[in-house]
Amino acid sequence: MKFPMFPALTLCALLAGAPAAAGDAAAGEARARGACSSCHGMDGTGLNPRWPNLGGQNDQYLIKQLKAFREEIRKDSYMTPMTRPLTDEDIRNLAAYYSAARPSSAVPQQHPAGSPEKAAICVECHGAQGVSANPEWPNLAGQKMDYLIKQMRKFRDGIREDPLMSPVAKTLSNQEINELAAYYAKLRP
Repeated sequence: MKFPMFPALTLCALLAGAPAAAGDAAAGEARARGACSSCHGMDGTGLNPRWPNLGGQNDQYLIKQLKAFREEIRKDSYMTPMTRPLTDEDIRNLAAYYSAARPSSAVPQQHPAGSPEKAAICVECHGAQGVSANPEWPNLAGQKMDYLIKQMRKFRDGIREDPLMSPVAKTLSNQEINELAAYYAKLRP
């Protein structure tokens, strides 16, 4: 039996672009209690200013980053060993849990008066209010300032690589990075 080429190619394209199965937030909560909450808190808002807020973050972005840590594509002395034992299902469950969590009152709730000049280059990917429409890209609104500074400098300095973010970060001075981080940290998530 012969299959027409066009429908077969269309089906392959649709399946290739299909999102991963959704995680179980309740199972993610149980897993978070065991390891993640000691640094990131149960609501995704940890106390260390250099560690990211996870509450309300895009689930596909969390999945992508956890897998990158586990597979040592993205290296970190804390996260790489913490993610090694995680299965793909664990990762989906944690992402479902933290993406549904609402950050605590520790996240600033004031709206900044104006945006830095360089914020215009961030809008296309991260949204006008720091909330990305693409689930594979991070929300910046309400993220910790120190964490944003650290990550933008890593992109700029070639320590962390991304085909979209790295070229943008390479155009930023330390002052511009500091201004952008302060701005996005003050936006409401």
